[in-house]
Amino acid sequence: MSVGGSRLRWQVSACAALVVLALAGAVAPAAADDRARMAASVKQAVADVRAQYRIPGVVVLVVRGGRVELTEEQGLSARTPIALGSTSKQFTGLIVQQLVATGRLSLADTVGSRLDYGAGSAFADVTVAQLLGHRSGLPERAGAEWDLWPAATTIQDEARRLVGVAPATSPGTTFEYSNANYTLLGAIVETVTEGSYPDALKRFVADPLGLDATTGDRQQVPAAGSAEGHYPWLQSLVTPLPQPEWPMAVPSAFVTSTGDDLARVLLAHLGAPTRAAPAVLEAARTPLGRQDEWREYASGWERRAFWELTDGNAGWQDPALPPLWEHNGSTLRTFSYLGFAPARDLGIVILGDTSFGIDQTAQFFVVDRIVHAVVGTRPVPAETDPLIAAGPVIMVALPLLQAAAVVWLAVALRRGPRSRTARWFPVGLGVVATLTTAAFAFLVVPARINWHVFTTWLLTSSPDLAVSLWLALALGAVTLGLLGVAAIRAVRRRAR
Repeated sequence: MSVGGSRLRWQVSACAALVVLALAGAVAPAAADDRARMAASVKQAVADVRAQYRIPGVVVLVVRGGRVELTEEQGLSARTPIALGSTSKQFTGLIVQQLVATGRLSLADTVGSRLDYGAGSAFADVTVAQLLGHRSGLPERAGAEWDLWPAATTIQDEARRLVGVAPATSPGTTFEYSNANYTLLGAIVETVTEGSYPDALKRFVADPLGLDATTGDRQQVPAAGSAEGHYPWLQSLVTPLPQPEWPMAVPSAFVTSTGDDLARVLLAHLGAPTRAAPAVLEAARTPLGRQDEWREYASGWERRAFWELTDGNAGWQDPALPPLWEHNGSTLRTFSYLGFAPARDLGIVILGDTSFGIDQTAQFFVVDRIVHAVVGTRPVPAETDPLIAAGPVIMVALPLLQAAAVVWLAVALRRGPRSRTARWFPVGLGVVATLTTAAFAFLVVPARINWHVFTTWLLTSSPDLAVSLWLALALGAVTLGLLGVAAIRAVRRRAR
């Protein structure tokens, strides 16, 4: 009886083993086919966006199964340090959560209790949690006033400036994305740790996660090895352009890292073993409040439905879609994207070495195209705002039209009136040119950038637009002067 039973159990075990081997044999080719499909799709997607948007270099890394499954490098290496932009915020958020976990900081601590110069300010009662979740009341523009000659160059000095600005809303009431929140967090980190932000980044993030090229100190980045930023002049001619250096903005936008290091960050959030406690990583991705109807904001991460799993993002309202944590970044010369979906055991890193000039939507379409290529769905068709599409022509035509008005008016005034048409046509051209320039300079452009045009920030962010507008305005002032001369002469003729 026992012999027969043993034989039966052995036969069942043998059959089960054969089934497992058969399934494994079927799954392995399928997995290999999926990797091959993804590799080919990502390679083509990167080539397409580089050609369409004239991007010198793009690197994409896909992590899955506890490892980097795909690295696609076109003109940029995964080992090249690059300034990240707003994806820097998740590093600052992780430092804060590390300090909270060790009891050195609390999410309920306030700006006034942690920064001496914050006491008595309009933001004295703003909590660390509200700073992390962009609910402090700090206006968006307060954290982006990075001119060629900034008022502050250190994190502490910038924080002192920020606590003195007027709040846009009451603390805790409204989500308003602002780099200023993470600058204040950087100042709090320095105060709590009694050291520099770069030191805190190394101690609480880089070392525990095993990052060997991530730093908040640009002096530690080898000049020969860092990515060279680019700018698309008139959306056509892409040339290298020096990366602005704003050390006061490191906690919010100017951490330097590599594709390889960022892949390790995503692997940590997906469960790969590191010296960072899983509870700390979980706290860093726990939402602190709603950003809008579709997204929540955590400590430097946006959380939303992974709608790229559907063709054309058609399922963006589907509650059954798994969540995706992501963030985009831009430094005016480079761009970055990080995204991970634990339910799919998937993470994506995208880095590029250019900005997109006046086209503020281009980065969305670049990232959307690549993410869809990774998951095997159709992307959203790329669109361009008609005004942005016409932008290069307008930037060239506006100062030329204004210059033509100046020359014609000057010539007409010098020669004197010959006929009614010869007298009034250049005046009409001058009026039209000046009104057109004024409309773009004082209405159209400010509405698009949410700021006035008389700032060196415009020169650093969109130098071609700044030169075009400033030149057209200068010529417009000359045109007004010539129109004034023409008007005085007309009055004198009538007086005779």
